[in-house]
Amino acid sequence: MLDMPALREALAEAGFAAVRTYLGSGNVVLLDDGEPGVLAARVGEILQKRFDRDIHVIVRSLDELSEAVARNPFPDAAADAEHYNVAFLETTLDQAEVEQLAVLATGRERVAVIGRELYGWYPDGFAGSRLIGGIMGLPVPATARDWTTVTGVLDLAREVRAENRSR
Repeated sequence: MLDMPALREALAEAGFAAVRTYLGSGNVVLLDDGEPGVLAARVGEILQKRFDRDIHVIVRSLDELSEAVARNPFPDAAADAEHYNVAFLETTLDQAEVEQLAVLATGRERVAVIGRELYGWYPDGFAGSRLIGGIMGLPVPATARDWTTVTGVLDLAREVRAENRSR
């Protein structure tokens, strides 16, 4: 786990505006008009230099995060937020990779890939899930968050935008 106050401070010192964090697992909301790949590289460099952590940073804009929530393919799963997560992929998967994941879903598990988001619902828990192993073995960098965290980060991002409309 990263020290979130120290992370906020490091990002603010690097010139990022309205830096906020959500929970203690590296969820950051900030204002930046730059290209997402450049932003990810800058934040990754700060994590390496300041915290000696080699973390692959995945970036989503407010609009992209809003779309990911709106596209929720399993509306019933939202009520089971601790067993429902979204993996934010750096790039899209090819069709063969998507099909391999679908085969790994067993029992009541569900998986859907929409764009650069992979939605996984594990109503019977994560233990013993072959699907989790398949997702972790993907050749694409990704970071996963449970549904409560996804919607919480979205709410925080909307709040930051509303507070900084003039920027």
